[in-house]
Amino acid sequence: MGLGILPGELVEAVVTALCVYCSPGEGRCCLNSNCTCLDGDPTDRSRISALASLCLTSRKLNAAATRHLYHVLPSRKWSLLARTLLARKDLARLAKALRVGFCFSADGSHSSPELDSYFSEQLGAYLDSLSSDKRTQIRQRLPRENLFPESNNAALDIMVSLCPNLETLEAILEYLEVFRFCPPNSMPRLQTVVLSHGDTEGGIHLRNLEPLFLAAPNITSLTLYMVDERGGIQATLEKLTHLDFQCSAFDAATLASVLAACPSLESLKYETGGPTVGYNEFTLPEARDAVLAHAAPSLKLFRLSAGDNDMRDEGWYERDLPEMERVLVGRGIRFEFCPRKGDGSV
Repeated sequence: MGLGILPGELVEAVVTALCVYCSPGEGRCCLNSNCTCLDGDPTDRSRISALASLCLTSRKLNAAATRHLYHVLPSRKWSLLARTLLARKDLARLAKALRVGFCFSADGSHSSPELDSYFSEQLGAYLDSLSSDKRTQIRQRLPRENLFPESNNAALDIMVSLCPNLETLEAILEYLEVFRFCPPNSMPRLQTVVLSHGDTEGGIHLRNLEPLFLAAPNITSLTLYMVDERGGIQATLEKLTHLDFQCSAFDAATLASVLAACPSLESLKYETGGPTVGYNEFTLPEARDAVLAHAAPSLKLFRLSAGDNDMRDEGWYERDLPEMERVLVGRGIRFEFCPRKGDGSV
């Protein structure tokens, strides 16, 4: 018996089970950009392939499967996909999740006049919004003959700008500017964001993420792997409740600004990445004072982890922990501390 003669509710059950978004598997194993887990689990790719095959069998199955096929956009041959989304805005509106790994490296070999024109229009609008000095600086970095150089975030910028109904975004970021083509409030449904730095050293700068924060004011969960920051953040994340910095490095001023920018925050987790990521690091007393001065009343969990680093030279001393825990518990905040991995001391 073919699937095409099944009742509509059974057809929907079949395609929902195949949908990577509606019936998620195990997901990513880590946030390390050196791992290929963001590029997609083989089982997930098989499920996506099955949905694509169903789209070709009959009109009934095509209608049901297409909606789910575009819920999670595939992470290969992005420029071909972008051409489809440019021509079919109805399909672009179906996208709920986008995963952008290294296989999304910008490659213009499958571009088209329409895609080239879209990139140029979006880039022009972005440049027009900048000061003349910043505009000149960016133009000097742009290649003259290739709109899609490998060492920037062009592929991510294009794909995100084409999908206004995204709810989840996972991406590996290259250096410099990103989310350039996302006007304020252009992604109101985006709630979960996971971003990783695309190198083994250095890190993401929070100031480069501010276009995303303005475009997606309803983000509730934000995980960042390898942040290198000194100074802080200007945007306000009104709806953010869960914030997780992994393998990161920033100073006390940045921690204070992050806390002040998140008036609804319920949990803040921070794992230091040490000098591989950056040379700015707050001390434990500075972390305590920042939480007391700037944390939202809703904050219930503050977790610090030394990761693989010996943090004693950075002012992370065991003697400061009891008083820190006592003070934070007095504010109704559960304080958790994870010492250096494989070591019982800090």
